[in-house]
Amino acid sequence: MAENDVPLESRAKPSSKTAVTNTKDGLANGRGCHSLWIALAGSVLLWASFDPVGWWPLALIAPAPWILLVLKSSPGPLYLKLWLAGFVYWAAMLYFITLPHWFGWVGWPVAAAYFAFYVPLFVGFARALVHRFNVPATVACPVAWVAAECLRAHVITGFGMAMLPHALFRQLWLIQTADLAGGYGTSFLMVMFTTAGVRIVMHRRNIRCSAGYGLVAAATATFVIVYGQMRLFEKAPGGSTKGLKIAIVQGSIDTVFPKTEPERNEHYRRQYEQYRELTLAVVQPEHQVDLIVWPESKFPWPILRVDDDPNRQLNRQQRQIVDAFREMNARLPKQLHAIQSTSPDLVGGARRSLIPMLTGAHEIDPVNQLQYGSAVLFDSRGNIVSRYQKMHRVMFGEYIPFGQWFPVLYRFSPSGPMTPGDAPVAMRIGGQRDGAELTIMPNICFESTVPHLIRRQLNDLARSGKEPDVIANLTDDGWFFGSNCLDLHLACNVFRSVELRKPTVVAANTGFSAHIDGNGRLIAVGPRRATQNLLVCVEPDHRFSWYRQIGDTPAWICVVVSALGVLVSRLDRFRPR
Repeated sequence: MAENDVPLESRAKPSSKTAVTNTKDGLANGRGCHSLWIALAGSVLLWASFDPVGWWPLALIAPAPWILLVLKSSPGPLYLKLWLAGFVYWAAMLYFITLPHWFGWVGWPVAAAYFAFYVPLFVGFARALVHRFNVPATVACPVAWVAAECLRAHVITGFGMAMLPHALFRQLWLIQTADLAGGYGTSFLMVMFTTAGVRIVMHRRNIRCSAGYGLVAAATATFVIVYGQMRLFEKAPGGSTKGLKIAIVQGSIDTVFPKTEPERNEHYRRQYEQYRELTLAVVQPEHQVDLIVWPESKFPWPILRVDDDPNRQLNRQQRQIVDAFREMNARLPKQLHAIQSTSPDLVGGARRSLIPMLTGAHEIDPVNQLQYGSAVLFDSRGNIVSRYQKMHRVMFGEYIPFGQWFPVLYRFSPSGPMTPGDAPVAMRIGGQRDGAELTIMPNICFESTVPHLIRRQLNDLARSGKEPDVIANLTDDGWFFGSNCLDLHLACNVFRSVELRKPTVVAANTGFSAHIDGNGRLIAVGPRRATQNLLVCVEPDHRFSWYRQIGDTPAWICVVVSALGVLVSRLDRFRPR
């Protein structure tokens, strides 16, 4: 290792002149305000790389200030400054938490304070590897960054939004590596490139050292670009299965919480009327739509789970729900019902088939006093043939930590406690054309922000012989009033498609509804906080994905390596000198 590559803490004590110089720049011991401003610069750059600013090249620069603190500063007060910088960043990024309900003003600073710990955690991990074990910074910093992101995506149910590469989700040529080791692998390469750039600047007077780091940066960039272009230009094998025509209905109803029963009924009526009229407008005879998709919770009546319950009243209410769907669907032009049904329609008495519909709904199990967020599939006769119950709940929205022991907390929550589902579901959809048939795997709301959850669901279904062709995300982002949360959520759906090489359809109230192919390409996108129907033809993509095979194993290796580095560094303090 060249002298300039040796970590500062591993070298001999510097001369007094050098010490004075380093103290002036505020980096040698972390005193003064310089290290705080450097930490804050990283926060500002990272925030600006995401929407609404959206200057994506900054994502390749944003980690540089924090990497500089890894290499140049000593611990102590530095970590508090890093936490403050992290708090500023996450408070700005998560401001949308405050928009739907006053209780969000409680959850917002709590969430920002918690996520802020991952900034000093990254620096602490990296410092242990660099200064205690002399690991090259171009390896140590990417390992530490991935470790911090992995923990954030798993701890306390996990939060996978706003990972570093998500800022690049529209730059398809830069994110194709996500199918190798997930978004974590792309983060690793990005931070390696940035660290090499920091080292080049630090050693700019040492031509040999600068050239070495330049080679690392060039090799990283070349691999990302070449691999990306190869993936983008290859043909997606869909097998013999043909695609389906899907009508994605995007309404625009902001989430509100009526205080009285009449206000609540009026809100649900207005919501249903908007989605019904949009549905009537989207389907034209020549389009031969195979499936209608509505967002999360937009079917306005609770769907009671009968589960062989003998109570006839529940059965009548269940029938009313089915009849409501039939009434809406039966109003479509007659020529759209291309396949004749052998059973009479309950509303009009006409013998016709309906267009199948996948919709988000609220399910209630009154016997066990449970409620679920669900995706429900109505078949061509208006019968409920499949349902998926949301497995990953949103903190403070659908559950409150320790709420099972302190139920009074739910009095302040915008919604009651939701019960998680226990298994993924594959929904088989047949089209109006010969051979048109796809298997759809639905997920709901922020489930698509958790990479390991969607991967596990996909693989569980594949092992049971029900390999999904399409991922469907049904979400109600009307909670966030057109804020940057919509962009962050869309970025997560793009990465799920690339990681797993599966097309995704997104039905999102207020946006962004979308059709995303297996390369992450946005084939069609709805507007922000406005209504629009998307008529898309979705075809399967059966390409191989390494991430499907190995999952988060490389990321967890980074966690273990980083944690061991910190542990050994701490133990060194207690050894006799």
